[in-house]
Amino acid sequence: MNRSILIITPFFAPQTHAAVFRAYKLAKYLPQYGWKVHVVTTDINYLYNEDMGLLEALPESVEIHRTHYIEPSIRGVRMELGGKDRTFKAVKANILASNDAVMTQSDEDDQPKSQSIAQRIYAYLLKNWIVSPDAHWTWERPTVKKASELIKEHNIPLVFTSADPFTSHRIGYQVKKNTNAKWVSDLRDPHTHSYWMHSHNSRIYERQRQAENLTITNADAITTAGESIALILTETYGLDNNHPMYFIPTGLDEKLLTQEVDVTLPTYPYLVFVGEFLAGYGDKFFRVFAQSLQISQVKETGIKLIFIGRKDVNLPRLTPYIQKHNLQDYVEILDHVPQETLYAYIQQAKGTLLVPGQRAGWWRLYAKLIDYIALRKPIVAIVPEPSEARTHLNKSGLGVFLDGNDEIAVKALSDFILSHETSININSDYCDQFLAQSQVKAFVDVFEGLL
Repeated sequence: MNRSILIITPFFAPQTHAAVFRAYKLAKYLPQYGWKVHVVTTDINYLYNEDMGLLEALPESVEIHRTHYIEPSIRGVRMELGGKDRTFKAVKANILASNDAVMTQSDEDDQPKSQSIAQRIYAYLLKNWIVSPDAHWTWERPTVKKASELIKEHNIPLVFTSADPFTSHRIGYQVKKNTNAKWVSDLRDPHTHSYWMHSHNSRIYERQRQAENLTITNADAITTAGESIALILTETYGLDNNHPMYFIPTGLDEKLLTQEVDVTLPTYPYLVFVGEFLAGYGDKFFRVFAQSLQISQVKETGIKLIFIGRKDVNLPRLTPYIQKHNLQDYVEILDHVPQETLYAYIQQAKGTLLVPGQRAGWWRLYAKLIDYIALRKPIVAIVPEPSEARTHLNKSGLGVFLDGNDEIAVKALSDFILSHETSININSDYCDQFLAQSQVKAFVDVFEGLL
């Protein structure tokens, strides 16, 4: 059997945001199973933090090929023509100093309300004409060309694409047409289902649906990052039970747990939140936390909140809640940290936070939830009932739910803060499935089944 694979994703090391790690861990650990890995990704990162250590941690056998990408924006065109570097990493210091966020497609709710006529016209053109089906359409042609060449040159039998973006579906379809390779399409979210993940322009949305449908009708196997994603796709496209679809959880990179970390962790107890605090989460948790601090025993513990993620995003979103509930002395907002440092913060924490609200994202198995479960940390949660997140929290035994009215939620949170860790009944065997080795082994089973 020819165990070689071509992974196609615009989100890859040294980028550090959540969308990177599913494909990255696959590339990192597949060689242990005798697989030769090629990766095709972008040659420029416009929007995210970077950690060169991620590249250094990959096996030498992993070959990374970078194809040309021009962001379809004024910034992208100017840089292509030789203008100064305006990527996020280049202007990050100024962004943090001014609390101004670099805007992405998902940041519409945070955009300034007062804009000039020219800015409004530009935003309209981007949203309704230029970004179609997404911001990576300029990356499609060079990637299809390079991927097809690599497959023919190295006789690669298997292609793996990661979506979003919608362009990944189009690339996978074209590469499959051009070659004899089998195609595995991995969906991290049900993008055309979620209001926040697709265009609200009907013309562009139709293109996005068409792109997603290319996967549904042509991929040799579909893998998803959540069980509910498979259910949504089944209902949306009228699939039968025989359609090749597999739920594979993303896994924590357990190898990083053995690395020494150059960081001084807090000596006070804290609850940690990882990632971006989204605009729709609301303030229930902050309200409940503030009320818990009115209980003398809770306040005496010295408990605080730590938020770790893009500070340029979290600082302006969290500040109004912090000020509203007078939590200035109880909250610390940290910028992105390397994965091994992040794991250290989680391990040291009293508990972790998953607080999107009781109506948001019932279908989601949040990326941050996976690390929490794998590290066996209690998870203070405000999540829908029912929801995939709640299902996994219940199965792991780690959920501390702030359900009901404020009085009930305050008691639940206070009881947890004052409790000992031994009071949590953890299902360790269940937690083990959220490790990178478990993730990669599940993918290997799918790949070898196709070949």
